[in-house]
Amino acid sequence: MTTKSIREYLAKRELLDEQVIVTEDADRVDLDTMDKEALQQVIDWAKSSNISEYTVPHDIQQLANQESLDIQAYTQTLPKALGSLTQLKSLSLRNIESLHNGVEDRLPDSIGDLINLEELRLDYENYAFNFESLNKLKNLKHLTINFYDAHRLPDVLEELDCDISLRLRNEQGRMPTNLSSIGNVVDLVIIDDKLTTLPKYFSKLISLKEAYLNCKNLTQLPMSLGSLANLTDLNITSDSLNELPESFGKLTRLNYLQLNCQNLNTLPESIVNINKLEELFIYSDQLKEIPRTISNLASLTKLTLRCRNLESIPESIGELTKLTKLIITSDKINYLPKSVDNLTKLRHLELNRELTTKIPKSLIDRFRNGDLYLSGVPAAALYQPNMDDLSLSIIGCFIISDGWDQQALLKLKERIGAYFLVGLQTDDSESERLDIIEGVVKCQPDEVNDVIKLLDVNSASTIIGIDVVDVKILFECGNFFQFIQVSATGEPELDLIKVATHKLVSQLAKAHDTKGLFIGMESTESPLLDTFAYISGAIETALSVDGEFIYYNASITDEPDCFRLRAIYAEE
Repeated sequence: MTTKSIREYLAKRELLDEQVIVTEDADRVDLDTMDKEALQQVIDWAKSSNISEYTVPHDIQQLANQESLDIQAYTQTLPKALGSLTQLKSLSLRNIESLHNGVEDRLPDSIGDLINLEELRLDYENYAFNFESLNKLKNLKHLTINFYDAHRLPDVLEELDCDISLRLRNEQGRMPTNLSSIGNVVDLVIIDDKLTTLPKYFSKLISLKEAYLNCKNLTQLPMSLGSLANLTDLNITSDSLNELPESFGKLTRLNYLQLNCQNLNTLPESIVNINKLEELFIYSDQLKEIPRTISNLASLTKLTLRCRNLESIPESIGELTKLTKLIITSDKINYLPKSVDNLTKLRHLELNRELTTKIPKSLIDRFRNGDLYLSGVPAAALYQPNMDDLSLSIIGCFIISDGWDQQALLKLKERIGAYFLVGLQTDDSESERLDIIEGVVKCQPDEVNDVIKLLDVNSASTIIGIDVVDVKILFECGNFFQFIQVSATGEPELDLIKVATHKLVSQLAKAHDTKGLFIGMESTESPLLDTFAYISGAIETALSVDGEFIYYNASITDEPDCFRLRAIYAEE
């Protein structure tokens, strides 16, 4: 078949009544019905643009039946032959590269020949494109298109029947003059640091379902905002917005609301009328109170209040019984309402450290049982008798010589929600082995904090790590454990690792027949797997312990030119 132009080719196929249309029952298209020459042109273009065959198949048969393409970068002008890919249902074009020799980056008019296309995404900062060709995409269901500093949008967008998602990135402080005339805009993103107000016609976008406004100088929202009756998702970021219009409460279909507005100092009472709201996120430095009527938002499942000056949480929060995630961070709140006991579906709770010392017993019990995640709770912490505020931890540690008895330790475990307790023996005196203790670690008085660091496995920030379940299994290997640590400083990194490892192996000589060993690495950077392999190989060669009972963890330190190894091993 001789290729003239894609448009002529499709016209001829239409005259023959053989135009290839995808139906739900269609299998792979017979290659004989496709223009092989045009397909090869697309492949040649892809190769010359260094586009991977995983992005654009280099096999003609596979390309002929391709239903989705996502092209993020290319170096050659898009070919007219792109219109031969008539099986495409989804196409995304975005060029982050500049074409060679200043060639104009032009989208071919033949894009209108993609007769089965249902979804089209276009993102170009500078492009030449005949938008009229979009009118030919009769099966198009969704168009996503980015515009940069657009004064007016193409008129053809007003004529399309498909849903339209617009991304408007401006530096002009104004919006396109004909935006309100595009009736099918369902998703709108506006990024403009100079925009201070939204035009009154914004409320005419009655099909709008999702809106993201990132405008740091936005000072007010129009009263007519409440007219956007179909809005379900709203995200506003502004450093200048300090209040919301009372009409906000008319957005009754809203189920997601994020307000990243550092100067927002009040919420309209009407906000509680949005009774379908499921997720609410507020970030503000000025907001001091939450309406008591927040309990009307009965559909809320996620509530985030990152408001440093928030002074209290209303007791009515306990009526939000569908909450599964609650985040409250404030410098001013010093207690939680008792009603949080009623949040039985809560699975994630994030509070500042001081508030974790004051959560009710029911939540502590759920935390201990694994039914509730508490963010920021350390894996291990040290406790002393008569401490006023007991923060939560998973492994409760105490110094045996501080005079703890069985009853005091039972109360401690219950109050801090600990999974288990570990005693630290810092002298040579013999002490009674209490049943409530999972194990006893022998260390020097100046090593107590180092033991806590080793057991605080939640603080690990590397790919090498264990969890508290592994630590508990370790303590099941014996009753008494010995702590040791070594370090190397001032050497090249590889030498630091070798020196520290040699020192540790020497000290572990007495632990040759140990049943369990836990080793923690500490350095300024996350250790490489080669480092882990070297250390584990040296240790497992020197000891007869089964590798299954050797646990490794790694953490980061800001101490320069230092590599440290800490270890706990079960004594015979």
